[in-house]
Amino acid sequence: LPLSVRSSISIGVLPDVYSGGGQDKCRWFEADTLAESIIDLSGLESSSTKSRATNGEKENEPEIFNLVNPKSFSWKNELLPALKAAGLSFKVESWEEWLKKLREEDTEKNPSRKLLGFWEAQGNGTGGESSGVGFETGSSEERSAAMKGTKRAVDGDMVGKMVADWM
Repeated sequence: LPLSVRSSISIGVLPDVYSGGGQDKCRWFEADTLAESIIDLSGLESSSTKSRATNGEKENEPEIFNLVNPKSFSWKNELLPALKAAGLSFKVESWEEWLKKLREEDTEKNPSRKLLGFWEAQGNGTGGESSGVGFETGSSEERSAAMKGTKRAVDGDMVGKMVADWM
């Protein structure tokens, strides 16, 4: 993400969607919250987790948790305006137009160009929540106070802090 946002400095454009598959829904959260959630869910701090036995689960069965922010936000309608409010100046264009402009860039001028293959692969629209597959986070939220209490990345001054760190 930092490199895609930084691409706006040299090409003056960001895409209108999060991926070429048309994804607009973002579910990111802070690394600190992720770390706290992992500790909560691992059971290392027993005061912050429920015993599996009390939930009717067998102790030796593996548990699987989706660690995505349970509170999503829109790339186009929330993040892009927040980036502009944080001081970035760019036009919003289609994914394809953004890729076209990125292809024309020099990697020295625009480090995001180095990830062109990755960005192009995002354009196939398969997988993830853009394909209708969602990530259920109820059990993660139930067992992790950090996960349950997380904020959206576009709320408060988080976007401004991210832009300051990335630039």
